[in-house]
Amino acid sequence: MFVFGALFSLYIQQTYTWDDLSGSFKFLFAESKNGYWYFLSLTMFYLTLSFLNLHTKRQKLTEIGFAILFYIVFYIGWRKGGLIGEVLSLEHAACFYPFYVLGYLSRKYNLVNELLEKNWIFTMALVGYIILINLEDTNIPHSIYSVMTRYAMPTMAIIMSLFIFVKREKENSFIENQLAFLGKNTLSIYVLHFFIVYKINLEVFCSLFNDNSNTFTQLILVTIISIIVAYCSVYIGIFIKASNAIRKYIYCEK
Repeated sequence: MFVFGALFSLYIQQTYTWDDLSGSFKFLFAESKNGYWYFLSLTMFYLTLSFLNLHTKRQKLTEIGFAILFYIVFYIGWRKGGLIGEVLSLEHAACFYPFYVLGYLSRKYNLVNELLEKNWIFTMALVGYIILINLEDTNIPHSIYSVMTRYAMPTMAIIMSLFIFVKREKENSFIENQLAFLGKNTLSIYVLHFFIVYKINLEVFCSLFNDNSNTFTQLILVTIISIIVAYCSVYIGIFIKASNAIRKYIYCEK
C-alpha cells in the first residue's frame, strides 16, 4: 500500500517536483487511499485473527461473537471516528469485515462443502438477487437499502459464484487455465491496474451512451477493457518481479 499508493499519487501529478514527491504520501490521510484501501482493511482483519484464534478448540459461536464485537468497533469508528476513521479506512473495514470473517470460517469449518450439498440455497440466492437488484431505492428506507446492497446482494453473488466455479473445478479448458493464471496474479492486477486505467480516455465512448443507455453494449465494452487491463497488469507485474529486490521487499514473495 505504501509503495504503490505513493507511486500512483505521484503518477497522477501534473508536475514532478520535490514538493510533489513529498506530497505523494498525503494519500495515506484519505479514506480511499487512492484506491489502495483494500490493503489496510485486510490488515485490520488479520490483526483481529489473533483474537479469533485464541481458542484452540473449534468454537464457532465464540469466534462469531468476537467478529461481531470487532465489526461494532469498526462501525462506530467509521460513523464517529472522524479523521481517525478516515485514516484507518474504517468504512471499508466495516463493510468488508463480514466477508473476510465468512471466508475464514468457511475454510476453518469446511462450510463450502456443506453449502454445496444444499442446491436449494443456490436457487434462493439466484431468486433473491434478481428481486433485490430490481428494487428501486426510492421506495426503501436508506438503512435497509444499505444492508441489501452492502451485504445481502454480495453474499448471494458469492453463493452463486461458488456453485458455478465448483461445477467447473475439474475442467481443464482454456477458460479454466486462464482464470487460474489471473487468479494467481490478482495482487499485480490490483496494484497496477490503476496506472493503466488512469491513462485510458473513456470520454471517447460517452457519445455511445449519453443519448441511449444501452446496458448490454456497456457490459461488452467494459468486459473487453477489463480483460485487456488485467492481462497488461499481470505481465507488467511479471516483468518488474524479475527484480529480486522488488519481488522480496515490495511483493513480499520468496
